[in-house]
Order: sequence, then structure tokens, then C-alpha cells
Amino acid sequence: HTRDLIKSGMSVDKIVLESSGKKVDLTFSGSRWKVNGKYNADRDLINVLFATLQQAEPRRPVSTTQNDSVAVVVEKTGTKVTLFEGQQSVQHLYVGGNDSKTRAYFKSANDDQVYLMTIPGYRVYVSGIFELGENQWREKYAFPFNWRNFKRLVATFPRDPGQGFIVSQDNAGLISIEGLVATDTAKLNTFLDHVSL
Repeated sequence: HTRDLIKSGMSVDKIVLESSGKKVDLTFSGSRWKVNGKYNADRDLINVLFATLQQAEPRRPVSTTQNDSVAVVVEKTGTKVTLFEGQQSVQHLYVGGNDSKTRAYFKSANDDQVYLMTIPGYRVYVSGIFELGENQWREKYAFPFNWRNFKRLVATFPRDPGQGFIVSQDNAGLISIEGLVATDTAKLNTFLDHVSL
């Protein structure tokens, strides 16, 4: 049902993930997804979330003899997923899995049947994306570093303080390591690229 909903052109702009007293509220602000209204969301994870919703398929229903017990476990220990379009909730489901995270189960809030879920062609724990906490959803970009806003960078190594150095930019825009007569600019540029990315 979720895959059909997403493919039908519905504009999901909020997803709430609730489990074990934790709540992650992912909301589209018009230009960015936000986590709990405080942080920018990791765009790659948002893409994985929607790809999972679109591509996950029921491999088979859980057997009649196990369905009730699996449904109770998924509802109690899994994640309640609510999709919104505007202020209106359009889909509720519970997702979870077995203890070893090898089987993923989805259960619609409107149906008692639990399904073993898969993404065709992949060996992946489908429910994993729904189990992430607030910090895992946050964008990993630490600070806006680029060649124009950079004046000085201090690198320190607590285990080996003698290896620390300072990279600075003079008024002419030349970048060098302070205290060195000649700087290997190729290595320095590679280092700064790694810092900026």
C-alpha cells in the first residue's frame, strides 16, 4: 500500500517515526527536510527513505499461526510510521523486524495482516531506515568551509602535539603552513579539500 501511495503522485511532506519513547519528525520546509524542526536532514538518507517506501514489496504474508504474535511485537517494539500530506495523515504503518535484523515486517495500522518485506534484488534489512534516531538523520556537514571564507585553520593532534600546524591565508589570498619556508601546495590543497568535504 505504501508503494502505491508514493507512486500515485501524492506529495508527502512530513514523516513521523515513533518508537520506544523516541520521536523523529521529518518535515519538508519548502527547500529542505528538517529533523525535529531543529536540524537539516541528511539528503541521502531522505532519498533512501523514499526509495525504501517506493521499492519495498511484500515477499509473503506472515503465516496465520504466527501473525498475531508478530503483529504484537511489531506494534510494541517496532516503529510507527506516519506519512502526512500537509496537515493530514495519509498513511500509518508499523515496521520492525526480528532480533537479528534479518527479517523486516510491515503492518498497516488499518489491517491485522503482517508482511515479510523485501526490496527485489537487494539483501537488505528493509526496516533499518525507519529505526534511525535524531542524530543519525542529521546532515553530517559540520561547518561551511570554502576557499573564500577561510582565513586560518589550526590542526591539533592530542596524541602527538608536535604534529600540529596552522594553515593561514595572507591578504593576497596565498595559503601556506605557518613556520614553513616552502609548502607543498598540492598536499596542502588535498588536505584542505578533505577538510571542506
